Amino acid sequence: MKLNNESSKEEDFSTKFDELEVQKVPPTEAPVAVQPPVQPAPTKKKGSGFLRTCLFWTVGLLGIFALGIAATWVLQVRPRSAQIEKLGVQAATLQAEVIDLEGRLDLLLPLEDENAALLVEATAMDQGQALLRVLLSVKTAQMALMMDDAADALEGLENTREDLERVAQGTTGAEAEVLQDLINRLDLIQSEIDRDPEAAYQDLEILANTLVTLEHAISIR
Repeated sequence: MKLNNESSKEEDFSTKFDELEVQKVPPTEAPVAVQPPVQPAPTKKKGSGFLRTCLFWTVGLLGIFALGIAATWVLQVRPRSAQIEKLGVQAATLQAEVIDLEGRLDLLLPLEDENAALLVEATAMDQGQALLRVLLSVKTAQMALMMDDAADALEGLENTREDLERVAQGTTGAEAEVLQDLINRLDLIQSEIDRDPEAAYQDLEILANTLVTLEHAISIR
């Protein structure tokens, strides 16, 4: 019995040993390098050269166009911009000068009105002085006729017509008509002094009275 047990143990041991032998891992083999798959050489597509040529010329034309724009800016746009800026400065200067002149004109307008009033007054004074000179000549002629001196009477009235005409140039309306009547009467008086001294004396008196009335009317304008 003891032998049988031992033999059965040996058989079990040999069986387990065989199983272990079977389960042993086979020796590791060296890894084999994997070659990448060979890619086929790309085939040239038809028309690729034409596209590259078109692209080249397109880029070239765009570059030329850009250069043209830059040249236009430098040669035309930039000088015109500077000229426009200069004109703007000149316009602003002129506008400032116009505003200044308008302000000065506004200040001068009252003076102009005052000057116009002074001119009217000065004209009236000149006319009044001329009428007084005529009146003096008329009185002198009357005195000469009273002394039967027709020559002195005519000499006294020598410049009277010029004074009356000067006054008539600055008058209108009724005053101008009165002055024209005085000039006509003066012509009549000068023709009467030699042939009818008395009539000339009476006409000189009418002339003198009219001169006094006219001088007063002009002085109170």
